[in-house]
Amino acid sequence: MKIENDKGWIEIIIDDNCTIEKFYKIAGILTTVLNIAFTNKISDLESSYWDFAYKKAELTLHYNTYLGVAIFPKNLTNANSLDNKIIIELSQTLLDDFKKFSDPNNFVSKYFDPEPIQWGLRGDPELWKEMKLKTETIKIPTTAKELEKLLYKLFEDLTGEAPKKGRFIHIKKYETIGMSKGMVCSDFGLKKVLH
Repeated sequence: MKIENDKGWIEIIIDDNCTIEKFYKIAGILTTVLNIAFTNKISDLESSYWDFAYKKAELTLHYNTYLGVAIFPKNLTNANSLDNKIIIELSQTLLDDFKKFSDPNNFVSKYFDPEPIQWGLRGDPELWKEMKLKTETIKIPTTAKELEKLLYKLFEDLTGEAPKKGRFIHIKKYETIGMSKGMVCSDFGLKKVLH
């Protein structure tokens, strides 16, 4: 992480070479640790601009395929000294938080590596990826029962149904090509994800 101020405003460069998945992880950390709510999200093929308020400043979390992830004042050249001061405070806060969140062994997402060699239905890999992404900022519960409860709830939140043996669930956003497009197999979830 580094701070730049050569553009007329102060900008935190969080990572200048990263994937969209890391951008989502950073957004998750902001939401989880600082209780930030994104007020406006604009995305295209190469960039995302997600606005949020922090203290008394209006800021933007930015991702670009070629530039990485940064946070800067929403007003850019019209940023005032308070905006820039808050950016510096935020960078110091995030530095500690990113260190804690950089060890994947502390989070539920570690249980989603490696991916299965064989899938049930065509929607299963998409559900797997989304569950992994959603758990990258969730600390591993202290008991196996709590972990199981968390994964069951996440499965239900993402599919709209509780996992039941022998049940197939259609999820429109997981549609790809093939006969079982968009279908998730509860049996696969019960066997591979939830146990």
